[in-house]
Amino acid sequence: MTPQRIAGTFETCRPMQPSDVRCLASHGVRPEVLHQPDAPFRKGYVAWLAEKRFIFEAQLTGSHVKVGGERALLILVIGFGGQPVDIAAWDPGSGRLATWLDKAWALGQDMQFRLRCQPAEPLPIRRDALSWLKADRHGLVLIRSRLATEHLRGAGPLLAEDVAHGRALKKELASPTPTILIPMPAAWSAS
Repeated sequence: MTPQRIAGTFETCRPMQPSDVRCLASHGVRPEVLHQPDAPFRKGYVAWLAEKRFIFEAQLTGSHVKVGGERALLILVIGFGGQPVDIAAWDPGSGRLATWLDKAWALGQDMQFRLRCQPAEPLPIRRDALSWLKADRHGLVLIRSRLATEHLRGAGPLLAEDVAHGRALKKELASPTPTILIPMPAAWSAS
């Protein structure tokens, strides 16, 4: 899917209402964070799928019809080149976070290199989307751990929110070691 089509799909979604902004503000999110030109937020109805994916309510057909749509905050995920790569859906009530196209690996992923311009500074990883918004969208929120591991390999120090979050990140970002086989020497196979 092209960046223009992703952006077009996002633009067809409902804009946030003042009540949405007030609700997030009551949780410590500064309203200005939601109104910045580079802060693309919308709202819509989605059906949550497995593997941290979602589809828009309008796409519900066949076996998904029974699922129904749930209200979510939609976030346009921008890639390294400044182009839209995906749309993320977040339910503030449950904390559920998913992607539409399965292309985004983190909220804020476009900031990865800008935040790394200061090599002495650790890269902040936020526990969830609410923490990210409360931090004025500074840092990343991991969505897909396996892809995040690839993108963050060699990225330098990461900054967790606390000890428990640091332990969870260490486990989440651990690369699975491939199975290593060793051929059996011919002398052993003859016995």
